[in-house]
Amino acid sequence: NIDKAVELLSIALRTYKMKRNKHDTSKTYHALAKLKASSSAKSGVELDHIAALECYEEAIKERRKVAVLNDIVLASMLYEYATILCAKSDYDTAMPLLEEALRIQKVKKGLKDDQVANILLRTAEVHIHNGKYDASLVSLEQVLFIHNALGEAVDIDLGLCHHLLSSTYLARGDYEKAVES
Repeated sequence: NIDKAVELLSIALRTYKMKRNKHDTSKTYHALAKLKASSSAKSGVELDHIAALECYEEAIKERRKVAVLNDIVLASMLYEYATILCAKSDYDTAMPLLEEALRIQKVKKGLKDDQVANILLRTAEVHIHNGKYDASLVSLEQVLFIHNALGEAVDIDLGLCHHLLSSTYLARGDYEKAVES
């Protein structure tokens, strides 16, 4: 039951805040954000969506207080938050978050990482919406490189990658390459 989970996490959050436990406060906000984002996706209720964004903002704020340099958990939070912002077409706010998440992820895991590829896919989407087609192509080519380097057993949405490639070529007026993608 989602309502019960939210209630229990809210109680935990109050306890951690009262004890000034920033690490667990951040983790609890993150759990609440994921839960509310999931609830919003299922219900379509705008208030759940707003609540998820607010929880992500708080989770990131608290995580920054305790995070070490290049914190992989922070990178994950930034990516998840940016993904929701993209769903709301708030690309200008999402882009710096994606750039930070990508930088951290590359430092911690290297270029050949499926999460790097997923961040690059989202970055390419933002570039397309901002009319930066060359930057989109660079990101998408990196995604394909990562996929080829890691093989089939990785969690990369190649369908989305090819869709974005096709959309980018169409926007540039290169219909032949759009069909090939």
